Amino acid sequence: MVEQRRQPLLEQERDEALALLDEITSGWLRAFQLEYDPPSLADDALFVSEVRVALYLLPALFAGLGINVISHVLTTHLVAAEKRFAEQQKDEAKPEV
Repeated sequence: MVEQRRQPLLEQERDEALALLDEITSGWLRAFQLEYDPPSLADDALFVSEVRVALYLLPALFAGLGINVISHVLTTHLVAAEKRFAEQQKDEAKPEV
């Protein structure tokens, strides 16, 4: 008998807790909506969407990375060629005995 009375009480407490949680969440959403500052129209004139920005920036990023890789490969090759040339010149400069 006690459990039968207690069960509706627990359900009522649960419902009250859910209602309180709903009120808190609604209040937060309203507060955030008031603080939300919509983007300016000048931004919309320049960039219609974030996708357009990505379409401009990603190729530039990849181009920069590609230039750095090519530059590194060429520099490494030239340093190795310079060492080979210096060794070759040193061997040719030795007098033959």
